[in-house]
Amino acid sequence: MSFIFPQLWANNSNITFVLNSSHLSKYRHLLKWKNKASILEFGFANGHNSNQVLRPLLPNDYKEFIGSDISKQMVEEAKKEFRMPRSNIVQMSIDGNIPDEFHNRFDHVFSFLTMHLVQNPRQAFKNIYQILKPGGWMFLTFFERTPVDDVFDKISKNPKWSNYRQDEMISKYYYSDNPQKGYRKDIDAANFKDYHFNIEKDTYEFGSIEEMNNLAIAVNATIPNIPEELMSEYIAYFLKEVQNGKLVNLTNKDGKQCACFNTTTFIVHATKP
Repeated sequence: MSFIFPQLWANNSNITFVLNSSHLSKYRHLLKWKNKASILEFGFANGHNSNQVLRPLLPNDYKEFIGSDISKQMVEEAKKEFRMPRSNIVQMSIDGNIPDEFHNRFDHVFSFLTMHLVQNPRQAFKNIYQILKPGGWMFLTFFERTPVDDVFDKISKNPKWSNYRQDEMISKYYYSDNPQKGYRKDIDAANFKDYHFNIEKDTYEFGSIEEMNNLAIAVNATIPNIPEELMSEYIAYFLKEVQNGKLVNLTNKDGKQCACFNTTTFIVHATKP
């Protein structure tokens, strides 16, 4: 599923900066850069996260940097805003058809908090393997289950909204007792042999309920499916369910209502033989 509200995402996606900064700081030792490396990041969105978190870590002699995203709107926004030497932005689905010129092209592939949104992660890992050079590696972070999986599960079973493809926002292994096992099987099926699979327990406190609500809307790629005459009702219902979500904690702090997301994040580093 692709995000369609680039500006709303940009203004309310501080969670990506906080979590990704923390993960890269802890696992930076795994990033062994190749000389004159070709680098790809998928799930690039508008490029803000990459510019803030990944770009400062890139070696000065990198050969090229490709940012890709499935969303046409995000790609257009990134092309307007992202500026970096020897870089290019492309529209691409990591579990779809990969351009021939990408095969065996990249030394390093990155993605941050994206794989849980991919509908066919097994094919995605196979594609990553295909575009990496021998000896190249990937570094990915993604949620075990997204903070809104249970929300879309409930909405998808509501007769009023079930016809609007709400189930497409549910992560691949939400219904599994062991999502880690599912993703490991996908990585193995792609022929990766040497990899690290780490688990982090993360908490993010939103600056306000409004920030959480705006982020939830920004990542809801099913909104275009809702008829205009039902939109207000749907948004109100959706946000109510978000605030009641299993991974959301609402508290009062200094007389102000606050919200926290509690998530389990997978950190994967894998090398192509």
